[in-house]
Amino acid sequence: MLRFQDPLLQTVAVPHDAVEDTDTSLESLSRAGFRAAVISAFDALTRRQGAPYHLYIERVARDQIASRVKSADLAEPC
Repeated sequence: MLRFQDPLLQTVAVPHDAVEDTDTSLESLSRAGFRAAVISAFDALTRRQGAPYHLYIERVARDQIASRVKSADLAEPC
């Protein structure tokens, strides 16, 4: 994820699973000062429990930042 040169993409890419994998909320990230574009990308990248995968991918695809981060995430070796 550090392959991005754009600071905005780096800001989203590094902690992109934080809301999904921890008790961090979008609200707490907003209060911490993350800008609206970053919060929107985090929201798009957060999988909803019980929601179909295709709806998740559609949401990611609608957000330009999220779609670039998700594409890079899928390309990363495990």
